[in-house]
Amino acid sequence: MCQKMARRRRRTAVTASILSAAAATLATTAPACANDAWPSTVNARYRLKFQGIEVGKSDIQSEATATGYKMSGTSKLSVLLGAFKVQTSGNATGTLGKTASGSGLRTNVPSPAPKTYAFDWKGGKKSGKIHMAFDGPTANPTAVEPPIEPHPDRVPLKDEHRRNVYDPISAIMMLTRSDGKPCDKKVPVFDGKHRFDIAFSPKRQQPIPPDAKGGNSAAPEMGVVCRVTYTPVAGHKLKAETDSFASNKDIEVLLRRVPGTDLMIPHTVTIPTSWGTATMVAERIEVTSAKIGKVAWNN
Repeated sequence: MCQKMARRRRRTAVTASILSAAAATLATTAPACANDAWPSTVNARYRLKFQGIEVGKSDIQSEATATGYKMSGTSKLSVLLGAFKVQTSGNATGTLGKTASGSGLRTNVPSPAPKTYAFDWKGGKKSGKIHMAFDGPTANPTAVEPPIEPHPDRVPLKDEHRRNVYDPISAIMMLTRSDGKPCDKKVPVFDGKHRFDIAFSPKRQQPIPPDAKGGNSAAPEMGVVCRVTYTPVAGHKLKAETDSFASNKDIEVLLRRVPGTDLMIPHTVTIPTSWGTATMVAERIEVTSAKIGKVAWNN
């Protein structure tokens, strides 16, 4: 019985971590340069669900100019009838420049060059934080708590794993830029502890659920569904949870285009696991740009 309860708590913790990671990364996808291609501000709220039951929410804000961006987001989760709670907050800043070589993106939309990244979390009696500063293309962690402990099963991090990478938030900026092939991208990511790749690949097209106010009910909008894959590179432990997540070929993100821009915003993120399905669903998204003014969706 005790072993079953321990496994359940571990699975719950993993599920909460997955949703927190999704909220901190895939949710924080909206900033862009303030020009005709991309919007200048985005405010969004996502519902976080597990097995169809709402377990939390995530709020996202972003601002951008022609040369720089800043983003922030918070999420709160409560699972097991409130027995396990997680709060996260994250923010990132950077500049916008030419498309990075080797990024796999074929577009003239400026690409992000991260400058700072911070992620803080608290769950139960535990808490932690990761703060980074970038020296050109190299990420330098300035605070990692709790510290990384040596372990024989941990794949060692090397200096090369911190070069030519994106923090998780800037990485999703790269992934959500539209270059005609929104589901044909791979981005190297370093979060201060782990080096991994996130890749989108084509899966299907799917109608966007009608706006709660009926705004898009007359002509259903078609969204693009991408398969999302996670490939660990370094810093991770060789354990079952990592292998399970890396081998999961059923993670999906449903993207919708912001009218008049080169931005694809996540509408839904679906993460099936062996013990249930975690989802992140847009509740409200508000986008402002010089070209289209203000656009809002409610679901």
